[in-house]
Amino acid sequence: MNRIKKILIYTAIFMAQLTLAQADYTYTTSKDYFKKAYEHLIEEEFSEAFTSFEKIDKSDTLYNLAQLSKLIAEYRAGFYKEVIKTGTKMIKEESVFSSTAFEYKIKALIDLKEFINAEKAIGFSTEKYPLYRFQYEYLRALIFKHQGKYEEAKKLLQAIIVQHPQYSASHVLLAQLMGEEGGKVQSILGFQMAIISNRNANSIREAFRKMRDMMQGNFEINREKEDAKLFKKMNSLISSGLALKGNYKADLPLKSVTNLVTDLIFKTFLEEGTSSLIQDSEDFTMRYYTKFLNEVKKKGLEKGYILYVMSVLNNPSIKKVMIAYKDDIEAFEKFKIKYWNNQVNRNKFRVNGKVDERDYIMDNMGVLTAFGKRNEENIKIGKWTYLYPTGKTAAETEYNNEGMLIGKNVWYAQDGYIKESGVYKAGELNGLAYFTRENGCSSYEGMFKDGELNGEVKIYNSKGILNVSKNFKDNKVDGLVKEYYENGRPSSTVNMVKGLRDGKLYVFSPLGDTIKTKTYSKGKAIGSSIEYYENGNIVSQG
Repeated sequence: MNRIKKILIYTAIFMAQLTLAQADYTYTTSKDYFKKAYEHLIEEEFSEAFTSFEKIDKSDTLYNLAQLSKLIAEYRAGFYKEVIKTGTKMIKEESVFSSTAFEYKIKALIDLKEFINAEKAIGFSTEKYPLYRFQYEYLRALIFKHQGKYEEAKKLLQAIIVQHPQYSASHVLLAQLMGEEGGKVQSILGFQMAIISNRNANSIREAFRKMRDMMQGNFEINREKEDAKLFKKMNSLISSGLALKGNYKADLPLKSVTNLVTDLIFKTFLEEGTSSLIQDSEDFTMRYYTKFLNEVKKKGLEKGYILYVMSVLNNPSIKKVMIAYKDDIEAFEKFKIKYWNNQVNRNKFRVNGKVDERDYIMDNMGVLTAFGKRNEENIKIGKWTYLYPTGKTAAETEYNNEGMLIGKNVWYAQDGYIKESGVYKAGELNGLAYFTRENGCSSYEGMFKDGELNGEVKIYNSKGILNVSKNFKDNKVDGLVKEYYENGRPSSTVNMVKGLRDGKLYVFSPLGDTIKTKTYSKGKAIGSSIEYYENGNIVSQG
């Protein structure tokens, strides 16, 4: 296709979609600008990339995503002042990515060493998105690290980890702080937990690299502290390179430093008396990481643990061993999910001023998304409450023992109005259901039976004013149908049988006068049609 013809086709398609606000973008769609922006980023043409993102109009569905992409690109390229501007703009516009905008804005302020402003932003973000508090508190720990307040940073990170173990970044930063103090085993276990806690986190490769550096003695110690007695022996063994010597035999047939050192930790550090030491210890590594490791050893899941950590690497020899020990990995993964869920629910935090009795359900980043219960088969049962990051209720639902919706279930918009509600039986609507438009106005409501319309249904216009009422039987219109004017008076009525008009149609004026009648049988007009003046006299008949 030649260039001129292509432009003409694009123009014809796009002009059909344009609003006045998009009039400047006649020849290029938002998708094209998005693609161009990333092409510029690949070439490190940052100014051109940012300009392309900005050309996507605010009314476009890609606008919020374009602003987020621009924000992240600005941060990664080191344009911190621009990050602050873009982040502030997104927050003011109440972007769907506002919580992330706060995160990047705060990170940019920290990198610029504007700690006071960063603290203020942390306060605002926490108030706006209380369920993301731990992520913003992590950024506060970063501030403490920059300020040399290492103990304050460690305590804050430990508090985050106890309640949000899936937040990998906290494990990484804590492990780094411990490593800088010479705590080798503490650091190694922290980096490993960053990998184990969340395989989807962006920080797992960083964690693996730093863990391996620590094992090989390539980690800089810049403020060495006196180790607790519990770790002295193990730290010395790691420093000595015992596991890396030729005569050391690990249980797994892998010569990787990760396998050898972790095997050494399991065999040497976790001895018979470790369990009692864990219970009595005030040391975080003992109470948290070592306790987990001890439970892994008790259940004979050491191989699964080591291979789960090593699976970060795309290595053929590792993959071969993983296939041979597939059952060990699966058993470990099942164990660790249950273990950390139990840990979370032993350390619940207040939400909207109270602690819920049900389990706290976290997403893979450690964000609380719901309160509810699951049975042994991991099926949702009983009453559940879903949450928005603001802490507001997103839905209230109930499930039977098979995980199917029962009873009254309600879904809410972030603004608090009901988006949808319905009475369910065994996963299907059975009873009254109600739906709204995006503006919060009613859309329709009606009766259902076994998931199909059955009974009266009311349909509303975009202003939420009743427009039509219909009756259904077996999911077909059956019974009286009424249409309404916005003043609430009927505009027409007609009887329906199995979806077809059957009986007399009446059409009314906005004042209620009959202005037309017509008779139908099985969907076909019969007899004459009569039209009336507003005074009741006949205008025409035929």
